[in-house]
Amino acid sequence: MRFGHPLQKFEQIIPDYALRKMAKMNFLFISTNYLIIAYC
Repeated sequence: MRFGHPLQKFEQIIPDYALRKMAKMNFLFISTNYLIIAYC
């Protein structure tokens, strides 16, 4: 078993999770802004 392989997989998982979390936050922010604009 190589040492670099699990680390590589770990490095791939972390940015993917962060990007997904950021996308979720962005979606919430945009949708709330849209609602505020729609009501004003």
